[in-house]
Amino acid sequence: MIPLSLSTRSKTTWQNHWYIGSGQKKCRYVCQDAHHECDSSQFYNMTLEKAALVAENLGVNCQSWAEHSSKWDALSYKPDSNECFWSKMAYCTSYVYPGEEAICPCKIDHAEHKSCSANPLEGTPINTFANRDEALEACNNNPQCRGFQDRSCDGVFQRGGDDYFLCGARDTWADSTTSCIISTPTPSPTYYDPWGSLSEVLNVVTQKQHQSEDIDEGESPA
Repeated sequence: MIPLSLSTRSKTTWQNHWYIGSGQKKCRYVCQDAHHECDSSQFYNMTLEKAALVAENLGVNCQSWAEHSSKWDALSYKPDSNECFWSKMAYCTSYVYPGEEAICPCKIDHAEHKSCSANPLEGTPINTFANRDEALEACNNNPQCRGFQDRSCDGVFQRGGDDYFLCGARDTWADSTTSCIISTPTPSPTYYDPWGSLSEVLNVVTQKQHQSEDIDEGESPA
């Protein structure tokens, strides 16, 4: 998980990663298996459009979509027939029907309701990252990057959208009600030790001790 320093006045939230379960496992346990916590807020007022985007992001081949008879049933995928099912108000312990696999939002990163889309990190692309992992890697490889923005703060890449931005210094971030920024650690300054590493020092001390023991036993030092 990415470390984050939080201002006491910042509104914090979570950025999510979606997983596919197996064996009728409910989302609560799918996320636990991935060492995360399920985020039920991502199911509220779910639409068919968003459900389709989530499935597409996961590489799920949905040949058809149907709305569950109960609005509380799980967002799910039936691999035998490539059918997908959605509901408007699923939750982390929603029932998963036999033969179906739950599609689950799991909390992975602390985030802040901020945006840098008006001032993205200079010289970096703003719409070439297909997912969170690509944006994170790009940020980690750029010493000027202090975080990356998820425009919808849901871990879902919108078709044709510019969901992910690399962000510079925190003073270029603005408050937002929909977007969030996942902070990355500030690089620590490099410290040069003129005496070498600790292991090298310990090796020298050990060699001196052995030489001293040889002299005590009457042997000539090397």
